[in-house]
Amino acid sequence: MSVLFLVDGGLSLLKLSDRNNIIQSQATLDFKIRIEDNNDNQGRLAKATFTYKYFPSDDSIKYIDVKYTHPKLQSVIECNPTIMKNIDSYIRDLLLAQKIRS
Repeated sequence: MSVLFLVDGGLSLLKLSDRNNIIQSQATLDFKIRIEDNNDNQGRLAKATFTYKYFPSDDSIKYIDVKYTHPKLQSVIECNPTIMKNIDSYIRDLLLAQKIRS
């Protein structure tokens, strides 16, 4: 089991398995969200933890589980396909960086 912590974006990546070139991992991303009833202009920190399988044969990602620390973050991410595509790209970039380092 290898562990890779990246400061960029508050992300940590934990490699759980690598069987048949399929990689199962977790990535935790930090987000700042604004809450309408909150007078704090800085926003609130929220996290999303994605457990996924990456299939290099077709460069696809299948999400097994996603946990959110705030329900607003869940609605913002899941209702916006662009954000999900950006998360997919970010995970692919992390996997590439991990491959280059090893």
